[in-house]
Amino acid sequence: MGGGYRRLARQMTAVALIAASALLGLAGLGIGSASAQEGCQTPFLVFTDPANPGTTSQSGDIAVTRDSGLLGDYRGNGRFAGYAIDGAQNAIVNTATGMARVQGEFVATSPDGASSITVSYTGQVDFGAGMARGNFVVVGGTGDDAGYRASGTIEGTVVAPATLEGADIGLC
Repeated sequence: MGGGYRRLARQMTAVALIAASALLGLAGLGIGSASAQEGCQTPFLVFTDPANPGTTSQSGDIAVTRDSGLLGDYRGNGRFAGYAIDGAQNAIVNTATGMARVQGEFVATSPDGASSITVSYTGQVDFGAGMARGNFVVVGGTGDDAGYRASGTIEGTVVAPATLEGADIGLC
């Protein structure tokens, strides 16, 4: 495949990875709810919304994608297992180095739709290594999650184009 396709695949993966990064590390501060336990993990899977890849512009080796949709879910058997993830992010990708910076926000909603958390994140993606890392903060919640606050780090692995799998350490 051509360089343009590979470049677009990297950009889309960067967007998904950064978003996933937000999911990876909610180390808890527990305000108004039980404190999150350090070391606990909530697995997740996130990917770029195929119906909303965002708007991309490029100048030289730098590609900027704005308002890319992010979808996914939390897995496992902890407090946030089964929560659906829906949000948007921006990514700046250096296509020459394979590195990207991402930032975004998503809402993770409980299976019954009665509770949710809002997560804001920033991160970096290394496409060469297939890894993503970042920081996040839970900035709000509704229902049973009202008053829940947490912040932490994110780690994930690229498992397919525009798809990141990982675990939020401290989100429980």
